[in-house]
Amino acid sequence: MTSSPSHHDLPQKEILAERLLQRHFKEVVPKNWPKAPVVNVVPEVASAPVSNPSRWSLAASVALIFGGLWLISNFAAPGSAPVNRLSIDGGTASTKIIKDLAAPEPVQPE
Repeated sequence: MTSSPSHHDLPQKEILAERLLQRHFKEVVPKNWPKAPVVNVVPEVASAPVSNPSRWSLAASVALIFGGLWLISNFAAPGSAPVNRLSIDGGTASTKIIKDLAAPEPVQPE
């Protein structure tokens, strides 16, 4: 915690400036302040309508985030290679597709 310097630490010019400012503000500022006016207004509490568009957009964005995370988690199985679960052929499987997926990738010579 810092304290303001005492008059002994300040140069004479700063002491003079401080005294001039004190005298000025004592003359300008009134000693007795007027009392604050009494206001009899009760503030009304604003309530947001239930069908607020920002609430709908927030709900939609949260649904998109959770839907995207759920979709990604269905495609990623821990500890296994990525599997193409989306198929163009309507979800039917054949042994050819299974053999192609199980076959090792060919090594290309450099």
